[in-house]
Amino acid sequence: MRTALVTGATSGIGLEVARGLLEAGFLVIGTGRGEARCEAARAQLSKNAIFLQCDNSSLRQVKELAEKVEKILGEKGLPLDVLINNAGCYTSKRAITEDGLEMQFAVNYVSAYLLTRLLLPLLFKSPSAKVISVSSKSHYFTNFRASSLKPPSPYIGLLAYKRSKLALVMMTRELNRRFGSGSFLALAADPGLVNTDIGLKRAGGLSRLVWKVRKDFGSEAALPAKDIVYLATEDITIKKYCYFYGRGEKRPSRTSLNEEKCRKLWELTEQACMEYLTL
Repeated sequence: MRTALVTGATSGIGLEVARGLLEAGFLVIGTGRGEARCEAARAQLSKNAIFLQCDNSSLRQVKELAEKVEKILGEKGLPLDVLINNAGCYTSKRAITEDGLEMQFAVNYVSAYLLTRLLLPLLFKSPSAKVISVSSKSHYFTNFRASSLKPPSPYIGLLAYKRSKLALVMMTRELNRRFGSGSFLALAADPGLVNTDIGLKRAGGLSRLVWKVRKDFGSEAALPAKDIVYLATEDITIKKYCYFYGRGEKRPSRTSLNEEKCRKLWELTEQACMEYLTL
């Protein structure tokens, strides 16, 4: 039996990806911020789905999640075949996490980095492991600086969101540079414009209005979810970039192709997560 961990699986793209992987015969572990949402999602999907509570803004909780996944799969004698870093948020107001990180950067990127690092031993046990991180076209419209891990001032919500999605693409490329082989592959997935509530949950004023209008032009979450399930379940031929829009490989931003910047981001994130990097 193949196994998958899907973060942010209680609604939107994550819920539909979990549904698709269950239908493909996977043992699926999903995560959500609250126990009630986790239980509601499990009830929608299948009694075979496992849901674990995790607030991805807390690196401590991310480490606890990794420990739980390791225990669950270890007791079953199974590796982790697919990790889908889908959990994300948007906030129009500046918020700092308990770890001193800007909220969007922590939830959208740093938590994905930490979870991936902690679960690498389980992934390496799989004959064909994949790490798929849900990024965004918005990553094209920002740059990386060494100060990106520090809470920005002044704070612009959309810019912070773009930076977090760029970081995911850069992480994907660095994962492949460090660990890529015939049995391990990291991909970044661009779902396009999707009709979800990510931009409404923590937004206010004009920002909320823009997201509300914008999302109505997006596709239903089930459509990009099918593409992500395809990337997770099929043999994927990589030409060069490891960045996918739909089911086709696409050239990502120039910044994300800069090996020196990708390496620097990795090192800075490692320093930020050092306290939590062992199970």
